[in-house]
Amino acid sequence: MTYHQAHAQNAILTGQYKESVRTIVMRDGSIYNTHFTAIPFNAPNKPGALVTANFLLSFEAQYSKNDPANWGDFTVLDLNRLSREERELFKTLDLGQATLPVDVLAQHAVPEIRAEYLEALEKGWEEHVLRQ
Repeated sequence: MTYHQAHAQNAILTGQYKESVRTIVMRDGSIYNTHFTAIPFNAPNKPGALVTANFLLSFEAQYSKNDPANWGDFTVLDLNRLSREERELFKTLDLGQATLPVDVLAQHAVPEIRAEYLEALEKGWEEHVLRQ
């Protein structure tokens, strides 16, 4: 089990999971993974790091990342700020049979957990859920 919304579909595509596996949401809310890109203050090549960060936020990179055959991770882009054609590409991208629609997932999303709680949460999950 994971809090990555496309994990099941990724695992189906790689043969790890059976075709019948599906993504679920918890009644009281579900955690979704958020990714951050940072450039350290002492980065030896800040201009190159900025180019990389800008690329990671580009339509092309975000669309590729959203495809379950690549990663299946949702975009960080505001679809309302994209061109009509780009929005349509995101809306028609096949997320696979295991992934719930974006609007259903968004309705159940809760804010990212504060960093100081994450380690204890993961340890508790491993001890009390994964090993059961």
